[in-house]
Amino acid sequence: MSKIVLPFPITPGLPMYLVVVIAIGLVFLLAAMAGAWLVIRKTDNGGLADIVWTFALGIAALFYCFLPPEQIHARTFLVGALTLLWTFRLGLPLWRRNVGGAEDARYTALRTQYQEKFWSRLFWLLMVQAVMAFVLALTIMVAAHNPSPLGALDAAGLFVMAIALWGGHLADNQLARFKKDETRHGTICDIGLWGRSRHPNYFFEVMFWAGWPLLALSGGWWMGVLAFAAPALMYWLLRYVSGEPLVEQHMARRYGDMFQEYSRRVPPFFPRLFKK
Repeated sequence: MSKIVLPFPITPGLPMYLVVVIAIGLVFLLAAMAGAWLVIRKTDNGGLADIVWTFALGIAALFYCFLPPEQIHARTFLVGALTLLWTFRLGLPLWRRNVGGAEDARYTALRTQYQEKFWSRLFWLLMVQAVMAFVLALTIMVAAHNPSPLGALDAAGLFVMAIALWGGHLADNQLARFKKDETRHGTICDIGLWGRSRHPNYFFEVMFWAGWPLLALSGGWWMGVLAFAAPALMYWLLRYVSGEPLVEQHMARRYGDMFQEYSRRVPPFFPRLFKK
């Protein structure tokens, strides 16, 4: 029978230590999203929730990575660096787009949908987002505490995540350039990656999170299977809950037949490799 390898030695106080550390991360995320709700009530800008969620998740994940401190090694710094790259690659564009700008279309759609119940529904939605961030942070924790030395599977994970970060950055830049082009005002962005997928930014986001299981499973570590929760959860959220459905409802209302035509020729999520 193969020996079960744990990320750090079991000591009498370790179980309680882990419970306390994990609980601190959860409380922090719940408090951060509750604070986001208060800020949104003051500014009337729902898009600020995405900024808070991104940076709060990054902080919680780093907190989990570097505890206990005696277990810090090369993999810890690798996972920490990837977490920082993800946080700022997603967080900075969200900051530029939402601070001082128009409210994100998804939250405008929620206002229309919930009417007078918007604030209560938004609060519980943000609490759910905090719990989702908690699960994602735990998957990063699993990858960070894999006791195996760095190997080929880690290289594969890095390659997947690098492509995802580059693709997400490219999609954001293409959309930003399109919006600045006054000759295209009132039309749907279908240039570059946006002509191959209606939501390339969401596709590359899921792709990035699909890299964590590779790092977590490196060396055949059995607990690494838990990291599959990250891409599965992110895909479900973006494809069916808070991403694609709300954006497309808004686009259908705004563009009408133009959006229907765009939907017929461009796939919703997975990019078409070859145009017809």
